Amino acid sequence: MSYEKKLLDIADEFVAYIDKDKIYRYINPAYEKFLDLEEPIEGKHVADIFSEDSLGDVFEFQNRALAGDKCHFSKHIRLRDGRVRYWSARYIPYIDHDAGVVNGFFVLISDETANNAVLHLLKRVYTAATHENRGPDRSEAINMVLQEGCDYLGLDVGLVSKAIDDCYIIKWVHSRLAPIDPETELSLGQTYCSVTLNNKATTYTVKASECPVYRNHPSYQQFNFETYIGAPLYLNGHLWGTLSFSSPSARENEFSSLELETFQILTKSIQMLLNEHKLVKSLHAEKSELEVFAQTDELTGLANRSFITRYVTKQLFIMQPGEFVFALIDIDYFKRVNDSYGHEAGDEVLMQLAQRVKEGLRKTDIIARLGGEEFVVILNESNTTRAHATLNRLRQLVQQKPFKLCQTEITTTVSIGATFNVEGDDFRAIYNRADEQLYKAKYRGRDCLSSDFA
Repeated sequence: MSYEKKLLDIADEFVAYIDKDKIYRYINPAYEKFLDLEEPIEGKHVADIFSEDSLGDVFEFQNRALAGDKCHFSKHIRLRDGRVRYWSARYIPYIDHDAGVVNGFFVLISDETANNAVLHLLKRVYTAATHENRGPDRSEAINMVLQEGCDYLGLDVGLVSKAIDDCYIIKWVHSRLAPIDPETELSLGQTYCSVTLNNKATTYTVKASECPVYRNHPSYQQFNFETYIGAPLYLNGHLWGTLSFSSPSARENEFSSLELETFQILTKSIQMLLNEHKLVKSLHAEKSELEVFAQTDELTGLANRSFITRYVTKQLFIMQPGEFVFALIDIDYFKRVNDSYGHEAGDEVLMQLAQRVKEGLRKTDIIARLGGEEFVVILNESNTTRAHATLNRLRQLVQQKPFKLCQTEITTTVSIGATFNVEGDDFRAIYNRADEQLYKAKYRGRDCLSSDFA
């Protein structure tokens, strides 16, 4: 064996010599390990090693080398068995200067698989974090990061979990094993994450059975996970929980420095998304409160004009003519209540009347305050007799029982005008018809019901 061959055999770089017929005549151990094929490569044709879709690129540069050119290319290459390798390859012609011919070429390969895997991961994490690709509460983005982390590290389970005292709550999960439900609660002491939180730093093992810290841990006794890597997560500067990846299988190699650095990037990405998730939830809660406030009458707690206008408009669009009743209820001589007892007493009457009418309705019916002493009731009712009976019962609920104030009782009545929905209605049209009926009820002496479906 030549001295040069001995040097190539111990070189870290992957080296092969290929003759002019594109037959492998030499590969060093590093190259053989990189391809990791079951059969020996020496003596095989290049076409026996690479897939059809990669041969075009491979042959292009090999032909240039056989033409006497030094060349270089970096690309992912697919092997015959479907596996993908990322490499940076240099082709160096082996020239017989005496004969003036190229007998073959050396190929020197650097493994770019790890670097390209990180690049792919970072692109995916960036995609997850960009505004146009993440869900409204960031859950979709967090789940995507967990999936990408599992793929990159080659592990089966990724978790984002919250720790509260001794309680460990799984909030987001990606699992290639049996399904794990979010919101699953465990004792913190039963999880490897307790080690991470106690150390307040990234902790890991690739073979728990050989590491006393993990081998004797309750989690190993219960779940038998051999590989684990976890880091603490902080929310607004406070310890919140952990990001972790794990697998029941042991890894062949320790986590590389590149993998550990990439894991830190994943941790920071999850922390960023968690902070955004909390902010978005807070904003949504505030928005919901504002929406409820904007659709609620402040005095009575009933729906207000804004809500009932949208509700009726929607019902008119989806309901057939004659399927619901729109009724206006107006308190008779309400100005006298305010003038005689004061506006606070008037407000109390409005609140008590609203509650009394609401209790007299079915759950499928709606009551709202339009303003002043005017209310609207929507009856999901197509039967005219039942509609009349319900509205008259509401009128009697007001008439037959006085409203109790601190030192007095006030008796009042209401007038009601009602109409069914008809073809082509909008809110203004149905309101105007009910208002006409309300005017008729007032004209008849008040404390009565008037409708156009009598």
